[in-house]
Amino acid sequence: VLFRSMERWLNGDFYTEEGYFTTYTSPVGYTGTSSLFIPSYTLAKYPMANAYNAYKYLPEYSNIFPKAMSTNCSDMLQVKSAENIENCDLTAGSTSAFVCDVNPWTNTTCVSGHYVPPQCQGANAEYCQELYMTDPYYDTAMFEAMIKNNNLNFTASYIGATDYPAFIKAKHAAGEDFFFYWYSPDPLSAAVGARAVNF
Repeated sequence: VLFRSMERWLNGDFYTEEGYFTTYTSPVGYTGTSSLFIPSYTLAKYPMANAYNAYKYLPEYSNIFPKAMSTNCSDMLQVKSAENIENCDLTAGSTSAFVCDVNPWTNTTCVSGHYVPPQCQGANAEYCQELYMTDPYYDTAMFEAMIKNNNLNFTASYIGATDYPAFIKAKHAAGEDFFFYWYSPDPLSAAVGARAVNF
């Protein structure tokens, strides 16, 4: 029995608009990379939005994305259903309902399915913005560590891989500014005109 992978990213020139992506090719095709992205229209409005330091040092970049913890709990990646989950009202002593809650993080925590780094805990939460992620097991702890170690005021909401493309496309169709995890080259990245944020 012969097994063969049918996935192959073709060789040749990959179209890049204004040089935002550097895509490397090899004899087997393109080299894809995961990253944190913003839509192209966000970059048009905020020219420094593809540089992570803008979110640390420029006040005008501190509130362009949804507020931390603003994603509805019903949109979050769940382990199992829970009562009152639509209102993020998990009563004390209830079993964790969210995938993020069962992942231990060093010096940080998950709250109702949101990754919350130390700089966004307690009263500091009001100064934080939201980042959309698929699943804590995708690039495990890599981007969470980048947020924490660079002291960026972001929490992460885990939407789940199945519903994620539709969720991101809906945000894009509504013209919302948002910060999200994905990879490129990929049809979803192309559909929203994704621009990588440089770290």
